[in-house]
Amino acid sequence: MNNMPKLIFSFTILSYVIGSISVKVATCFILPNEEDNNCKNIEILTKQVLSTYYLSHKCTVLITMMEMFHEFNTDLGTSFIQIAPQEKCDYGLANKIAEGFKQNCDSYIVQVDDPLCFLKIWHISLQMTFHRHNPIFFFLPDCKNRRNHAMEILSAPESDITVNIIVVELEFNDNNKFKLNHSEDWPVTLWTNDFSKLAGSPERTKIFVDSWHPIKGFRFNNNLFYDKILNLKGRVLRVAAFTYPPYTIVEKNTIDGIEMRIAFLFCRLYNCTIETVYDDGLWGTILGNGSGDGILGMVYKNKADIGFGGIYLWLEPAYYLDYSDTWLYAAATLLVPKPVPLGGWRVPFLPFDLAMWTAVFLSLAISSFCISFASWLINRKRYNVDVYKLLGINDTILMILGMSVLQPPSRQLSDNHVSINQMVTSVAIMCLLLTSCYSAGLSSYLTVPQFTNPIDTFDELSASGLYWLAIHEAWVYSLQQVEDEKVQAVVKHFRKLSEERLLSEAPKGKYGLAVERLPAGHFAEQSHLTDDVISNSHIMKENLFGSLLTTALRKGSPFTYHLNKLMNVLLNSGIMYYWEGAVSRDFLNTRKQMALMEARNARSKTEPTNLQLSHVQGAFIIYGIGVLLASCTIVIELYRSKKYKTSTKIRIHPYTF
Repeated sequence: MNNMPKLIFSFTILSYVIGSISVKVATCFILPNEEDNNCKNIEILTKQVLSTYYLSHKCTVLITMMEMFHEFNTDLGTSFIQIAPQEKCDYGLANKIAEGFKQNCDSYIVQVDDPLCFLKIWHISLQMTFHRHNPIFFFLPDCKNRRNHAMEILSAPESDITVNIIVVELEFNDNNKFKLNHSEDWPVTLWTNDFSKLAGSPERTKIFVDSWHPIKGFRFNNNLFYDKILNLKGRVLRVAAFTYPPYTIVEKNTIDGIEMRIAFLFCRLYNCTIETVYDDGLWGTILGNGSGDGILGMVYKNKADIGFGGIYLWLEPAYYLDYSDTWLYAAATLLVPKPVPLGGWRVPFLPFDLAMWTAVFLSLAISSFCISFASWLINRKRYNVDVYKLLGINDTILMILGMSVLQPPSRQLSDNHVSINQMVTSVAIMCLLLTSCYSAGLSSYLTVPQFTNPIDTFDELSASGLYWLAIHEAWVYSLQQVEDEKVQAVVKHFRKLSEERLLSEAPKGKYGLAVERLPAGHFAEQSHLTDDVISNSHIMKENLFGSLLTTALRKGSPFTYHLNKLMNVLLNSGIMYYWEGAVSRDFLNTRKQMALMEARNARSKTEPTNLQLSHVQGAFIIYGIGVLLASCTIVIELYRSKKYKTSTKIRIHPYTF
């Protein structure tokens, strides 16, 4: 009996040892604790995620070096593209991923050795095609090499491209094997990015989403791809903007503007805070090699989340950026010099246009030739006419010129042949009518001041050759790709100047100045558009170009969808017009706005004026030219007479009245 407790104790110990060995043996042979089985369990998890979240997408890309989904039913209305990397960091994937963009593949399942390298390659692919989307990423662990990448992926700047990113982590035991037992352990953990913090910031961490068990499934059944934009938890929204009223006013103690109010309302709805960023590049440029400046460049380089400042639907930046939905229509035009009074020397030529003057001189030339030819023909045939009374070419030209100013012929018409008399009479009647018309037109031009033609249309601007100035080449972004010759002529005459140069050049009145019409009729103000400049200029009636206004976002930005929803609500409510008026009243110069609106009239005052010397200086110029030519002729004749010792015969015919 004394040995009985010992036997019971020994039996108990033996039973525990045998039970432990049995559990371990069963675990080794039944439960999936080997590496291949670990990968198989990951495949089961992936199938569940696919069935739940990916079937609404048209196409899914599998980036994995393993053969997955051997028994998975793909007849689910979606397609799959599987891409196998050839090496750890295979930049050759960029072209293949870009092809996926063209097929509208916006969901990805990734299991690679170097996930950070994949994210960089994905961003390269994004810039290789005009297609864009906000992706869904599902990163799987490297189960064969027993590596997890959650924190490495979710803290990377590249992960900020989307809110829909899940990283799976496996829990391994001390022997680097998959830890799985029949207790309450959940060996698979799913993490997502903390989108409320900027990528790269010390506060950035991973956020727990759910746990998974190959037998029990998901522990909490949480939505893996929940919309993080709905509550940004105070995230900083980086806005690229500069002071360009009334669109944006970014000053030391004031941040306002039509478009800045959109940003404020967005953050009020989605719980974020505004931080303005700017690099003195104005609207900026994008070079396409990862560099750029200004609003467009900062958004492109991910130094800003969104860019405001009167951005049009420019073609070239659209390849590298996202544009939001548009709101209202604005246009660029020019403030051009007002017409100036015509020079007095032009007054004698104003009553007739070029075609009329051509017709007059051509008629006189033909008349001179016909009369001279008739005289020559009569002289040759000797139709009983006094040869010495016939008209030569010199006499004929002088006679016709005299008749053009109502001077009678220097001979009696009875001395000439009948045909010559008829021609001279017809010329006299023509000259009388033309002179009367000329006199009437000249009197009106002498009474009312005349000005140069205004530049009101695009065609007139192109033909004028006027150089026009602006502070940035963004003013020609909309025109540079147009192949029309007139458009290219206008682009050719564009000059970019700094604000300091514009302040000095604008008052000279030699150039056109770019100005923008806002949707509700206001004008964007710039410091070089002073009162004096506006008073001496007028605004073209036609626009250079126009566009619907938009905002710039990073290509594939997660903010685009919600910003578009807000834009549509604001547009449909009409509040954008109200904001333009409110901001204009607060920040624009009312007197300058009125002056710009009045500057649409290109004409100056044209009341009748007293006749002045400047009005008839053209007549004196013609007289001076005649005296100069006569003097030169006399000098030449005297020189020739003295040099060659010849006498000059001068024949003078008395005028006949």
